[in-house]
Amino acid sequence: MQLNLRPEGETSRASMKMAPPTEMTRDLWTRRDFIRTASAGVAAEMIERCHRRHIAVVLYASLIHDRWAFDNHPEWRGKHARGFEFGTNSRYGKPAASVEHQSSTYPLGWSNGVSYPLVPQNDFLQGDFYGDALQGSFVRKLLSELTPNRPFGYETSFSTELRDHTGKKSEALLEAKASAAIADCAAFIFIDAIDQLARFKVLILSNVHHLSPDEARAIREFVRQGGGVYASGGTSLVTTSGRRLPDFQLADVFGVSLVKADWSDREHYVAPTPAGAADFAGWEATHSPFLKGYGFEVRALPGAEVLATTRLPWPAPEPSRFSSIHSNPPWVPTGNPETVFNRFGAGRVIYCASVLEEVEGLQDTFIRLLRRLQPSFTFEATAPAAVELTLFHQPDRRRYLLSMVNFQHDLPNIPVDDIQVQLRLPHGVRSMRQLVVGKAMRHRERNGVVTFTTPRLHSLALFAVNHAWSLGQPRCEGAESRTRRASGSSPARSTPRR
Repeated sequence: MQLNLRPEGETSRASMKMAPPTEMTRDLWTRRDFIRTASAGVAAEMIERCHRRHIAVVLYASLIHDRWAFDNHPEWRGKHARGFEFGTNSRYGKPAASVEHQSSTYPLGWSNGVSYPLVPQNDFLQGDFYGDALQGSFVRKLLSELTPNRPFGYETSFSTELRDHTGKKSEALLEAKASAAIADCAAFIFIDAIDQLARFKVLILSNVHHLSPDEARAIREFVRQGGGVYASGGTSLVTTSGRRLPDFQLADVFGVSLVKADWSDREHYVAPTPAGAADFAGWEATHSPFLKGYGFEVRALPGAEVLATTRLPWPAPEPSRFSSIHSNPPWVPTGNPETVFNRFGAGRVIYCASVLEEVEGLQDTFIRLLRRLQPSFTFEATAPAAVELTLFHQPDRRRYLLSMVNFQHDLPNIPVDDIQVQLRLPHGVRSMRQLVVGKAMRHRERNGVVTFTTPRLHSLALFAVNHAWSLGQPRCEGAESRTRRASGSSPARSTPRR
């Protein structure tokens, strides 16, 4: 939230963002007197008023407008992998000390100089994000898993965009974003102007080209010990130094070997085999799903089971040749494996030569393939796609915390009634209660599955699932999370039990 607290002739912001430094402000920073100085006057009054209303206060000191460090300390300048420096001709600055580095670049990849070794240099992770509900869901899970200490920080703008000084987002959108952050146990802020694999049951590697040899070895051992892996495209084909290899580093794990890497944008079909008929329910070899994008030509290794093969359209996909006005049907069978199921050690693996998980019409197939890797999901629900469920285990309180967020594209939200939820937990459930309103929830338990029906969901609902006994010491902040987003009215597609 941006507050204009500027006295006549002065510049001041509630977030404590600083104007370009003078000799006096540099001296203040050197003497570490900033907090004491900032506590005077308007800032102190604002903090006091927030505290009277039980609103926590964070002093965000940003030196983004301070070019002194950039201009006088070239060795501090950040450099892109391509060699150019960040910050040239910009509002660049670097503070003398840091508690946390900007984490919003983590999803962008190593080319921005951000990778896992940076994580331990933070006390906690925090970043600002401005995308849709799916982007927010992904980055909150990412920061939650990586942060050295909880809570992590999730930020977004109060204004419609950062450059807009007066416009603000709708109340419904602000409520939805805040609700989603609360559900994921994040510290939420409005802005103005891989050694842990054993915790998981299934690892999804969606076209992850770059893997280091150490990462590949860790994944191989994870599968050998009973873990599941879904991988697609060029996963493990390139080292983190950028060197393309003649074969996948995880070829033995995937059950395939590379014949030809093809990054061209081409039209092709995925034809299910008899072995994959159940996974590709609703499709046939002669009436198979269409993909447009690159795909890798592979051969199956002995023992691997081919669930689908590549089928080419007729005629060849060229702009000047076509069999109908808009599309070309599946025609030429190739026998090239598209989807392969493999057992490695005690684990299971699905490899897709195309990035099947990004095809809208194959979402149900993707979930069925994941069920091959982990048939038993921790929780499922019948809810529309806009509803997201997250489950945290709080062993120190002998309970699970189930959150439900309704975050629709068109706001305000349309309430959702009578969502059926199923839980498969390693504990006997003693009682359930909807938090905030304090309502006891009726549930039934049969064959290890707890079932209950939720009341009307507007934006956010929290449920405490109290179990009968404790299972040991609590994790940091007592939170072990699992999450899923529902899709349609079918049973929810959830994260496998860890």
